[in-house]
Amino acid sequence: MTHSREPSPDEFGCMELHSAAVHAEIWSPGAVICFGMTLALDRAETSEEMASWAPAEIPQEVALEEARQVLAEYYEARRLRMQEDPLVGDLRYTVLIVVAILTCEVSCFKFVDVLRLSHAGIMKAHTCAR
Repeated sequence: MTHSREPSPDEFGCMELHSAAVHAEIWSPGAVICFGMTLALDRAETSEEMASWAPAEIPQEVALEEARQVLAEYYEARRLRMQEDPLVGDLRYTVLIVVAILTCEVSCFKFVDVLRLSHAGIMKAHTCAR
């Protein structure tokens, strides 16, 4: 599970495409709160890795249990989010966004709208000159 840092809309270069990428959560998961600190999930993918970031004063067994709890809550929230909106985590939607990004760079056209037409994942995209 390797994720890149989410760029700002200005850095991304296309506000609408950035919004679509944020909606698809292609940079998610970013981080969780554990041991009173924010931990990037690309640096702590398992409960054991997460527990290794615990402050020294927290016993290893306690750290491991807290890490398991945090990850369980994260994955449950993610599962519920995906049930609520089928486009979240949908590889087809992510591929559409990647294709749009490449098209923007190659053809000097900008995708200005990615509309969700149904919860079945039917999308429409149109372009305009940059």
